[in-house]
Amino acid sequence: MIDEFQQVVDIDDGLSGVFKAISDELPEVSLVFAGSRRHVMQRLFVGRGAPLQNAAEMLSLGVIEETEMVSFLRARASQSGRTMTLGAALVAYRLMRGIPHFVQLLASSAFDREVEPIDDLVVKQGLVDVLSTQHGELAIRYESLNSTQRRLIRALAGHPTRHLDAREFLERMGLAKSSAHRARDGLDEVEHIIHDERLGWRVADPIFELWVQHGLELDLGEQLDPALLWGGRP
Repeated sequence: MIDEFQQVVDIDDGLSGVFKAISDELPEVSLVFAGSRRHVMQRLFVGRGAPLQNAAEMLSLGVIEETEMVSFLRARASQSGRTMTLGAALVAYRLMRGIPHFVQLLASSAFDREVEPIDDLVVKQGLVDVLSTQHGELAIRYESLNSTQRRLIRALAGHPTRHLDAREFLERMGLAKSSAHRARDGLDEVEHIIHDERLGWRVADPIFELWVQHGLELDLGEQLDPALLWGGRP
């Protein structure tokens, strides 16, 4: 099993062809190519000209179930001699939409605060730490977008929508349908937004989404007000 396989594109243009040759020579070996960049993986494996066309079946994994991830977080804390409450684990899971990388990032930030037990307030304070420490990187990501893409990101942050071309949505953004579609396609290509089957188009990265909602006006090094993240509740 090879994780983050999409990185072969950055390492060497010919490397994907090497793996195709390897897979052809190992007919009795199961190979798993895992990647977190959907569009890049599709270019590698699907369609005309794909270097690994027909080398593998494409599968998309959903998030880990809440009960399983919550149990895992609490068990890992216990193994390190710490206590994570059920409420804290649930908050970490739900704030990060169950996406494993972000759930673990938030849980680790809460763990690093060295407060016992790790309750839901500690997790929320850990989220402030994450947003504060990543402020510079998140700001660069936002500044790399064109003005229309920024407008769309701001509109979707905290407000997923099924219909980007609905009149009300376009009027709120002050955009023509064609401009909104170009912004959508550009953001989708770099995976800043995704289409959720249940909710529609939304910001893909929950940390980036929360920063767009609450951290855009912060100066570098300035702390986010924790109350902003949960409606003024401590």
